Amino acid sequence: MLDIVHITSRERVFALGPLFKEYTESLGKKDENDDLLVSVFTKFNNPGTLLLVAIKDDEPVGFLWAQPISQFNENYLRISEIYAKQGMMGTKLFERALEWAWEGGFSAVKGLVSVERAEAMKRLFKAKVEAVFISVEVDNHD
Repeated sequence: MLDIVHITSRERVFALGPLFKEYTESLGKKDENDDLLVSVFTKFNNPGTLLLVAIKDDEPVGFLWAQPISQFNENYLRISEIYAKQGMMGTKLFERALEWAWEGGFSAVKGLVSVERAEAMKRLFKAKVEAVFISVEVDNHD
């Protein structure tokens, strides 16, 4: 069974260090200084911050990290990081974030996703594509 747990204590963040490292490595990066863990820990007590963790068989298997944004007369929840070892876990995390945002009076939940995930988000949640983020590698001119 999968449980989605809202982390409300800074002390519980440290137990997620291995999961954060696994996520960072899944992106092809190394996090030798625990940058993600430190970032989550230092911003944890900011009002409106959300940390959800997917738990399966007493093990953390995914997380969603989001912060409130107020700009252009809109208050929304911005997903900074989302990681799930299996597809539907990410959907469950996102569904819980939507519930939490609605309860908190936010107008929307926003975040960057891959093109493939954008199609799924449009289908599952009636998401709108507001922008396209591109990445162009620049040759290193040695």
